[in-house]
This record gives sequence, C-alpha cells and structure tokens, in this order.
Amino acid sequence: MYPIVRRNQQQKKLLGHVLLWFGAAIGLWGFVLVSSLVLFPSTALWTSDFVCSSPYHLQYDKSTVGASSSVTFRCDNSESYYSATAPVVAIQAIAVALVAAVVTTMGFLVWRWMRKRKF
Repeated sequence: MYPIVRRNQQQKKLLGHVLLWFGAAIGLWGFVLVSSLVLFPSTALWTSDFVCSSPYHLQYDKSTVGASSSVTFRCDNSESYYSATAPVVAIQAIAVALVAAVVTTMGFLVWRWMRKRKF
C-alpha cells in the first residue's frame, strides 16, 4: 500500500507544478500581448482583413497622457469609421496564445527530456 500512497503524492506534486507553470505562462504571455499592443500597435494591423469589411482599413490612434498610454483601433475609410478595438485584441490574443502554447509545450518537453537524460 505504501507505493500507491507515494505515487499519489508524486502525482499531486506534479499536478501542482504543472498548474503553477501554466499560471505563470498565462501571466507572462498576457503581459506580452498587452505590452505589444500598447508599445507596438502596428503589430496588430495584420488583423485588418479579419476585422474590417472591404472598403475599410484598420487604423490605430495612440494617445499618451503622462506616464499612461492607450491605443484604440478603428476600421476607417475616407467617409466614416467604426470601432474595432475588441476584435483586434481578441484575434491578437488568440495568435499570442497559439504561439505561447507551442513555446511552452516545447520548453516543457525539452525540460522533461533533459531531466530523463540527467545532464
């Protein structure tokens, strides 16, 4: 019975580590997403085809007041415009999440491989 209890404790410990690293990865990649949109709003212009209908093009306005900055996105043509901040942030978040998932998974697999090899 002792090996079963020990294995359960090891599984709980592994689950705790995985959840901790997953939470840290979400926080890190969330920071990357927000900072990339605020510091480099042009990184989101690739979403124009997904967000804006045909005669409109994605534009951004960056405003800085004191130490704080804000960015708003809009679909604009020469006659009118409409807000597109929420869809742009959502699409950019999905893209960052996919990249984050791949990078985090690769890092975990390399870590596990190195741990088995006992470098």
